[in-house]
Amino acid sequence: MLEQVNYEVLDKAKQAFIEASKRTLGFAKNYGFVPNERLGASANVFSLDLKPFIESGDDRLYITLIPEGLGTADDARPDDLTDDELELFWHNIGGKTLGALTNDAASSGMQTILISLYLPSSTPERVFNQPFLNGFLKDS
Repeated sequence: MLEQVNYEVLDKAKQAFIEASKRTLGFAKNYGFVPNERLGASANVFSLDLKPFIESGDDRLYITLIPEGLGTADDARPDDLTDDELELFWHNIGGKTLGALTNDAASSGMQTILISLYLPSSTPERVFNQPFLNGFLKDS
């Protein structure tokens, strides 16, 4: 018999990610747009100010979305970590994930303005716990 998905755990993690993303909205003013601070769910609207692009005379506009996931990070996690060690583990994974994503874009000459991060897990209640959220979403 298949186990049911625990949406309470998933929704708590989703809300934590939405709140963390709101802390990053200040950068957007550098690009001529500011997303609505009422972020939520899986879809959000972004408005781009294209005047600088049009005035530059370029005939092509390139926009990229970086979809990425953690891959096997959860599989690599030792089972005997304390909550403090687990928080540090996820903080390091978060930094490495973000670094890999933005480096991929930068090496192609792109400025990252949006990342779509996939966080797969067959056992969300084992992964999306408080040490994960504290570590993965920690500033700096």
